[in-house]
Amino acid sequence: LPTAAERSDSLYRTPGYLVLGTQGPSSKFQFRLRYEAAGGEERSSLNLNALQIREGSESLIYNGQLLERDVDYSISYELGQVTFLNPDVLFGSGTAQLVARFEERGIFAVAPTSIFGLTTRYSLGDRGSINLMGLYQQEQTAFTRPPLGFEPTANLIGGITADLRFQPLAITRFLNRLTTRETNAPSVLDLNAEFAFSRPVANRIGEAFLETFEADASRIISLNEASWEFGSVPQRADGITLSGFQAGFDSTDAVQMTWQNLVIQNNQVVEVRPQDIDPNILIIGRGERQETVMYLTFHGDTAGGAVLFNNRSRWTLPPRPNRPRWRSMVTSLSPTGIDLSTSEFLEFWVFNEGAGSLVNSGVQLVVDLGNVDEDALAFAPDSLLVNGSDTTYVGRQFIGVGQLDTERSSIGIFNADTDDIGILGDRPPSIATPAGPIGDFPLCQRLLTTAVEVFPWGDLNSRCTNGNGLLNTEDLNNDDLLNFNSPAVVENVFRWVIEPSDLGQYFVRDGVSSTDSQGRVSKWSLFRVPLRNPETEIGTPNIRLIPHLRITAIAPPDNGIDPDVVARFALARTRFTGAAWIRRSEAPVAGISGNVGLPDGEVVASTVTTEDVDLGYVPPPGVIEGADRKDAGQDAQGTQANEKSLRILADSVDVGERAEAYLRFPSGTQSMLKYRELRLWMRGRGEGWENGDLEAFVKLGSDENNFYYYQTNSRTTTWEPEVVVDFEEWRRLRSDVEVRWLRGEAPSGAAACGLGDSTAFVACDATGSYLVHVRDPGINPPNLAAVQEVSAGVLRVGLTGTTKSVELWVDDIRLTEPVNEVGTALALDARLGAADVGDVRVGFIRRGGQFRQIGQEPTFRTTNQLVIGSRLELDRFLPQALGLAVPVTVNYTRASTSLELLSGTDLRGADLDGLRSPDSWNA
Repeated sequence: LPTAAERSDSLYRTPGYLVLGTQGPSSKFQFRLRYEAAGGEERSSLNLNALQIREGSESLIYNGQLLERDVDYSISYELGQVTFLNPDVLFGSGTAQLVARFEERGIFAVAPTSIFGLTTRYSLGDRGSINLMGLYQQEQTAFTRPPLGFEPTANLIGGITADLRFQPLAITRFLNRLTTRETNAPSVLDLNAEFAFSRPVANRIGEAFLETFEADASRIISLNEASWEFGSVPQRADGITLSGFQAGFDSTDAVQMTWQNLVIQNNQVVEVRPQDIDPNILIIGRGERQETVMYLTFHGDTAGGAVLFNNRSRWTLPPRPNRPRWRSMVTSLSPTGIDLSTSEFLEFWVFNEGAGSLVNSGVQLVVDLGNVDEDALAFAPDSLLVNGSDTTYVGRQFIGVGQLDTERSSIGIFNADTDDIGILGDRPPSIATPAGPIGDFPLCQRLLTTAVEVFPWGDLNSRCTNGNGLLNTEDLNNDDLLNFNSPAVVENVFRWVIEPSDLGQYFVRDGVSSTDSQGRVSKWSLFRVPLRNPETEIGTPNIRLIPHLRITAIAPPDNGIDPDVVARFALARTRFTGAAWIRRSEAPVAGISGNVGLPDGEVVASTVTTEDVDLGYVPPPGVIEGADRKDAGQDAQGTQANEKSLRILADSVDVGERAEAYLRFPSGTQSMLKYRELRLWMRGRGEGWENGDLEAFVKLGSDENNFYYYQTNSRTTTWEPEVVVDFEEWRRLRSDVEVRWLRGEAPSGAAACGLGDSTAFVACDATGSYLVHVRDPGINPPNLAAVQEVSAGVLRVGLTGTTKSVELWVDDIRLTEPVNEVGTALALDARLGAADVGDVRVGFIRRGGQFRQIGQEPTFRTTNQLVIGSRLELDRFLPQALGLAVPVTVNYTRASTSLELLSGTDLRGADLDGLRSPDSWNA
């Protein structure tokens, strides 16, 4: 290709899984293809590829001949199958081309639709008739804030037709005086006229939403107890400052840990609703949602195995004074890895029981994200003793080291009847007895019944893989191999060390709390870990391919006197959070265009909701908390309806630099020509807004270098005033850029506007608020008829404060002031048959650029077509004895097109000097 702007080589440099997503490169070209479909040799049937065809609506035309049902063909309206009764006679031996038209009943309707029609006829007797027709369609919407393309619309189409016929006898008498013989036919004047109009209502509520930020872009981490297994020994202790781990993780310091979803309190199973964790959560719907809570217990070093009903343990280990404790658990996020590049935080709630065991034990949580060792650490007693009916276990052995432990059979399947026998510490391969070793000895047994067995919180009996009805395996990648089968292979993880208390650096706020009879406070606490800032990187982890999440509980050495404190805590609402929007770059970008970040700084695109009371967030004026759909109140599970806004944060933003987030429309380019305005809410937070150092901006465009731009100031104390962008101003500036480019001028305007790239065409208004930036005018310019992305951000224009950090909230980006222009169409046809001497025909058709049928878009092209034809038999004026036939025919045709908008663009034809309007004639 001749220029770099025309090359789409980013398609080859972008990973395949990103090309078709919102993070892929912007499109530069559109291909419009026309094709003809040809059938095979079987000509006795035709599949219309439609279901529920309206009975009697079909029209099958072969070589101009309308085929008749039950004579030439039969049809199944339900299946859309046409069967020709005698195809050889109908089509012959040649190639058959068939045109099929039909109406299809919609199986599903996006929204309720009403159609009203009226037709009337006034008869003029032999002179003809006048007909009036009207059709009105009204469509509802299922959304409370309808997205663009799903707004409630209405269309009115009306028309009048006149079919008139006259017999002007005077013309016949006049011709009889001129011709050499009398006429044999009367003169006839036929007049046919039709006038039609269309009156659309593009949006009956006046606004369509481009983005409400209500979609949940978070990735839920399953807390189902069956989704987790014991984890491996972390290979390195980097980033851990807790005493006892300087030399790494010692397997002999590992202790028992349990996790369970169901626990008993007051002889009942504990049920937790979202509001029982966070009082700021709003749930609407008929039913109540139950949260999946994982109750964890980090045991002391003496805990061994199963506990009897008299609270006596069958397996007790000797204490290990002055030694630390640890144990890990792991879950698979994806066998191949998930992309967390668009996620910003790991967020979770921690329940700290009133006894304060979590804080008193000094437990910390080590979170590893990446590719971890699959070889789980597990232990079991090494021998058993039998004393009458009492069996006790002693010692400890490590199980399954260096081998894959799984219940999956050798042929890759799992049969619960034969393969559900338990793994790791639940079935040690050998255990010593006074009579000799016993192989494959089950230490626990579950029986699947109609009743669900529930254990007290922390009961060591709660975890048993033998007979639980699930496939238990340490094969996280489902490849039947240990991924770390060599000491040379190292883990690749991002690591954070979390102190789960109010003093921890990742603590956000407290949720619901309760006080027991002893005055002890139990409470939920929210923690938020920034994924962009890992405390430690081990190996070479890839944020776009994260297969595993490992959580390791660690505790410092005890004092050598008192027993270990058993820590009980719970986890809930664990997820990777972020916005559906993507930051333009990981760091601030210089200027208003481009996507190359600077060496310093960071940009975060996240969300802020009414749950975040610590941030002081309140919705914009008139924006109420509610569901996106009108039928959400019928949801039996309940729907969370907290109002959300986009939150853009950045640091190290200097003068002339910006922090930006964007959304590339996943459904393709969007036309916004139906509206005149763009509205949105913007509110700043922190220093720099009130003194004018920071400006907020919004863009609509094709990519980071071709866009419409609007810049304004924002307040920190209120959302008002609402940001209102006039599309007409953008279109005026866009026409100015187009004219300059068509004249062959060099790129300019950036210096005069004070913003933009010197290699781009830039135009701005007198206030500096509106700007158009076009670097590729002939390839990918901004176009309201085909917008690929919307973006918003912060631009620093001054620095009078002490901080370079910025924060902006954005909410409810929507289109307003719908365009409801009336379109007209006119058709006139007149024919004068002057007896049998000649005739004159005049036809005129005009279709306005705004005229459209129901369900169609305007063409923005006004077309005119004039056809004049005449025929005269000159021999009627000559002596009949000459025996001459002298017919004379004169025809004239003219067609013209007036362009309101250039095809496929938002450029008005009237704004471009020297634009050619198609005009042709022939005679």
